[in-house]
Amino acid sequence: MAQLGVNRITLIGNLGQDPKLNHTQNNKAVCNFSLAVNEQYHSGDEKIERTEWFRIVTFNGLAEVCHQYLTKGRLVYIAGRVQTRRYEDRDGVERTVAEVVANEMKMLGGAKSGNGEAGDEPGSQTRKPDGDPDDQPF
Repeated sequence: MAQLGVNRITLIGNLGQDPKLNHTQNNKAVCNFSLAVNEQYHSGDEKIERTEWFRIVTFNGLAEVCHQYLTKGRLVYIAGRVQTRRYEDRDGVERTVAEVVANEMKMLGGAKSGNGEAGDEPGSQTRKPDGDPDDQPF
């Protein structure tokens, strides 16, 4: 009998850019953004800081919410799964990229609108997995 694995990732970090919203040929919303996760630790007396960058992709209603409410620098909680995909770049070179397909997002640290004042926003959003993985644009 085959054993089942677990593919689950949980991140808290800051958006590296404003989210970009696109739509598939089937008119499903797809939102992409990068997330910077900072880590601090000590090596002897030296304090070391490093940042890991993650590509995040969301779909459907969660994609719409991310596009509407998230902006560069925003602190968020993301939960989902890691997925790799292959693509051909502009020069015809095949590349592989790992990304987090998020199905849960929670905004942290308080809301800020464009003028620096608190704004209305939902606390969190969860997306149920799509039934047909062939419809996903990756």
